[in-house]
Amino acid sequence: MYGSHMLEAWIRMPPLCPWMTLLRKNVRSIDFLSCRPVFEGSGSSAVVTYESAASPSEIASTVRRCDSVVRASFTKLGKSRGMGVVVSSRCPCRELGLSEQHIVGIYLRDSGLVFRMLLPDRRELEHVLERLKTARVGYEVLRLRRPKAGPSLTSKQQQALVHALINGYFNYPRPKPLRLIARKMGVSPSAFSETLRRAVKKSVLKLIMDEGFSRDILGKP
Repeated sequence: MYGSHMLEAWIRMPPLCPWMTLLRKNVRSIDFLSCRPVFEGSGSSAVVTYESAASPSEIASTVRRCDSVVRASFTKLGKSRGMGVVVSSRCPCRELGLSEQHIVGIYLRDSGLVFRMLLPDRRELEHVLERLKTARVGYEVLRLRRPKAGPSLTSKQQQALVHALINGYFNYPRPKPLRLIARKMGVSPSAFSETLRRAVKKSVLKLIMDEGFSRDILGKP
């Protein structure tokens, strides 16, 4: 059916990073805003949002018990929402040959880790699944479809969103003026404001487009 067409695949598997198993003890759900290789060595740096009644210090303490965790920092974004950055010395995805360029979303639920991936064709999908089989990683392909056209964030827009969130830009009252947040990012206030505006617009459009589909897959309310 799909042949040589590009595919969007949702694949469920067990949590791959050891620290994820520890994190699940203190959170109800977690989504990865980004997960990128650490350029020195074979580690990774993940930016996550989560739902939990536990304090950020409790969550950070739990995650740091993992030997592979180099740094872990968490902060509250609301009554039960929070955000964190976890830097690990090893990245199982890279060890399995799963290119981070293919991964457009990672979601941690009670049922396991759900990867949302973009693949060039059926052959690439079969390659990914074969790597999982060889590594004896259990998996389930939840859904396959041709990708829908939609807005995507540039690396600068993604960085601006994460930077603004961590520095309280969306809080009220705002703890720091925009010019100071922009300075930390190394850009002018006008450039930061415009990049952030475009990032927010794309994110809202993407949310509207993906909401129904992700609800079917992840069981989100």
